[in-house]
Amino acid sequence: MNPPRHPDRRRRRFELGVAPPSDDLRRLLAHTSWAANRTEADIAARIQCTPLFVVARDGATTIGFGRALTDGTYRALLDDIVVAEDRRGRGIGAAIVESLLRELADVEEVVLNTEESLRGFYERLGFRPFTGLTMVRRNSTPTVSI
Repeated sequence: MNPPRHPDRRRRRFELGVAPPSDDLRRLLAHTSWAANRTEADIAARIQCTPLFVVARDGATTIGFGRALTDGTYRALLDDIVVAEDRRGRGIGAAIVESLLRELADVEEVVLNTEESLRGFYERLGFRPFTGLTMVRRNSTPTVSI
């Protein structure tokens, strides 16, 4: 008999709306190209303002995270989808996104911004490239004011 492909799968749990410690999330985000400079204080403040998030845990260890900002009817933005580097390729990111999408099932349109290298991952989850123009106005580095 073959051993399970991912023996740690039994210990994993996905929690909706249960905030991870900000230092755990800081460790995950430190390995990204887009959020490596976030502070624990800023992360804690963003969690307080986020209506929907999913945390993946293996035992007591936070191994993945994703959040959504939404008006609940017309638009939602998936953001900060991240999985620990040593846990990638095991379905954790897909489970995080699918959990968020289930909660957003009644929202007309769900959008996200991603790197080209992750295009196939998100296409497998039903996302398609947007043909319109996305414009960004970048302000200075955000400050924590909560």
